[in-house]
Amino acid sequence: MKYVLITAAALCVFVSAEEAIAKGEVTGCDTTLRIVDVFNTSERLWLYWQNFTIDNTLSNEEQKNYILPPDFDLSESCTFIKKINISNHDFHFWWRTLVQGDMLQSHYYGEFFSESGNEELGSMNVTDLSKQPTESLDEASSSQATEAEPFETMQLMFTEGPCSVFFVKSLTEDSEIGCQLYLRGDAVSQNPPHNCTEYYNQHCGAKTVIYKGTCRSEVEEAQEELKRLLQKS
Repeated sequence: MKYVLITAAALCVFVSAEEAIAKGEVTGCDTTLRIVDVFNTSERLWLYWQNFTIDNTLSNEEQKNYILPPDFDLSESCTFIKKINISNHDFHFWWRTLVQGDMLQSHYYGEFFSESGNEELGSMNVTDLSKQPTESLDEASSSQATEAEPFETMQLMFTEGPCSVFFVKSLTEDSEIGCQLYLRGDAVSQNPPHNCTEYYNQHCGAKTVIYKGTCRSEVEEAQEELKRLLQKS
């Protein structure tokens, strides 16, 4: 995963935040935002912007195995998080995205922790449990995560209303910290709120647009197709 560089000032965030941003909740050197409050929703959390791109180039072996042209587009769009279950300490969720109009989904497990050592848990280690055996996703337990290693850390840096900004760090690659902005539910049909946009612009910079206006209808269509395929299997 390739991340756009974030300035060092972003890593001890942001004691002298401007008044416009200060109206929201901002993680600082002495404060931690409760990450569980963002994820504890039955609505979708849509990935709206991120400041890095993902290298989806196929290797020669993959091209041969799947009989695909070298320029085959594997770009992801309409990505969102959907809660399975959550507690004050951990979070099971679906990570879903569209590639070439088809829905890909993974069962992820997030374990909350504190970067600063205080009582509030503002970060999450993310583990992919999709290949782990489970009898029921609705009854999924954290014990499954012991069989797999986390691949990513998410730290909540700003939240206001339906909008939240995270710093993300790959645990499997040598890469810089990246930024992601999420919008909850129907709020995605509008632009992100001013303060949230201001925070992202100041501390994240570049925008790779993940959400588009047709995403909700495309996702519904792709989910129906996925259900049909699963029923046949």
